[in-house]
Amino acid sequence: MIDSYPRLKKLMMTYINMDAEEITGEDTLEGMLSYYATRVSGKAIRELLAEVSVFRQAYQDDLDTAFLRRFDYGADIPDVASFFQPLSKCWPVSSLRKLTSRR
Repeated sequence: MIDSYPRLKKLMMTYINMDAEEITGEDTLEGMLSYYATRVSGKAIRELLAEVSVFRQAYQDDLDTAFLRRFDYGADIPDVASFFQPLSKCWPVSSLRKLTSRR
């Protein structure tokens, strides 16, 4: 089982935090995730999605508390399950293949 969730930690520390709008120039989660996607490889995105899946499974009984305990970098995320949903919408499997082929 993944213990440290390095891709999820990097996403939250670097791109989705209290300064996210200033860092990314975006004011929506989808915009911030698009910004992130331009700076990492397709492999990194696949690894992030795998970590999210494992994290959701490991902490399904109290996802919000577990997430905030590990990844509270100042972003306002009241419902972690809802926060995770746009990740798969931004990067469906077909787009990951395109990302992988260009990097």
